[in-house]
Amino acid sequence: MRWRGAPATGWHRCLIRLREDGVLAVFHYIPLHTSPMGESLGHRPGELPVTEDVSGRLLRLPFYFELSDTEQSFVVDRIRRHLAP
Repeated sequence: MRWRGAPATGWHRCLIRLREDGVLAVFHYIPLHTSPMGESLGHRPGELPVTEDVSGRLLRLPFYFELSDTEQSFVVDRIRRHLAP
């Protein structure tokens, strides 16, 4: 999930609060060009600034077949609560 203008501290705070609420949200994206393999191929940080910027604001949320409507509503409610101004 990405939200515009959210500083990294807001993202991190939301991640912590979701985990405290029992929502398994994780950071899970490292741009491939900055990975060890990408760097071994000659790529360097700064080559794809938009990718690098967005990668710091993504959360991986629960998403699986068995997730009930009630659980989905809970996750959405918590995200809204933690991102409210």
